[in-house]
Formats: sequence, C-alpha cells, structure tokens
Amino acid sequence: MNAKVPKKTTQPETVNPIAQALELQQQGKLVEAEAAFRAILQSNPNEAVSLYSLGIIVLGRGEREEALALFRRGCETSPAFAYNWFGYANTLQALGRRDESLLAYDEAIKAKPDYIEALVNSGVLLRDMYRHHEALTRFNQVLEFDPNYPNALGNCAILLTEFKESAKAIALLRFRLNIPSKTKEMERTMKPQCKGE
Repeated sequence: MNAKVPKKTTQPETVNPIAQALELQQQGKLVEAEAAFRAILQSNPNEAVSLYSLGIIVLGRGEREEALALFRRGCETSPAFAYNWFGYANTLQALGRRDESLLAYDEAIKAKPDYIEALVNSGVLLRDMYRHHEALTRFNQVLEFDPNYPNALGNCAILLTEFKESAKAIALLRFRLNIPSKTKEMERTMKPQCKGE
C-alpha cells in the first residue's frame, strides 16, 4: 500500500517592510521609499532605521527642520542608534548650530566608538571652530581604526602645519600620495605620524 506523501506547501516569504523600504531608497526610488517609511512610522512611530532613512530623504530635499525633528525623535527613542545622532549632528551643523552639532557627534561616537564618519566630521567641525588640538585628537582616533584613511591623513597634515610641524605634515602627505622620500634617513625620520605638540 502506497501512502500518499503530502505535498509541500510553500509559504510566501514575509517581506520585511524596513528592508523593502531601504531597498527602494538604495535604488533611488525616493518617493516610494518615503511612502514606505511613513507607513512603517504610522504603526511604529519610533522605529529608528525608518526615522533615520526618512530624515535623509527629506534632508536631501532641503527640508532641514523636518529632518531635524525626525533625527531628534530617533535620538530620544533609540539613543544607542548612532546614525540618528549623526544625521542630527549634520543637520544642526547645516543650520549653523555648531555647539549643539558637536554634542550630537559626541553622542554618535559614544554609541559607536569606531564611527569614522562621525569622528572625521566632528574633527573638521572642531578645526573650523579653531579647536585644533581637539580636532587632531579626533583624526588620530580615526587613524587608530584605519591608518590609511585619506580624510584623516589630510586633515592631520593641515593641522600639523598650523602647529608649525611641517616635516610631519610633509611625511603624512607623502604617505597619502605614495610619494617615496629621497633617502632612507628621511623615511625613517618622517614616518607618518599625526601627533601634535
């Protein structure tokens, strides 16, 4: 007697609405992505990824105040999600609110200590605020994670010239541009370092 084997039923895969919205955003379908993120936020108003991604979309249209509100809500409800802090910091900086921006970058770095973009952006902001030693510290933090990170190397070189340490600045720029030094002694004495006074 042959027993009938039940047919396998394939259940349709459940589509993760956040992943779907992110995919739309990555494809450049911003109108559809925005609608998807807004729908997600209707049912879950504090969903961190959706707040961040929607903030990026509206910021891209120049709607800074709405972006700021979205990022702020993300920071308040999910303080460990560094990307909302980063978006908040960038938007505050674009609005000329530099001190608040710096505090938000600090929160992004606290949430994600290896957040290179937050370290670089905050370093540039500190440099622009003439807080050069603090800026150099940020760029050195980046170089601890990635010794070849071009923005950190370039900014370190700029700051080293401010500190009248041209030899170190030249060594960093040579390293960045892969220009060999003329002598072994120069290579030994001008190893790329980004340490100020």
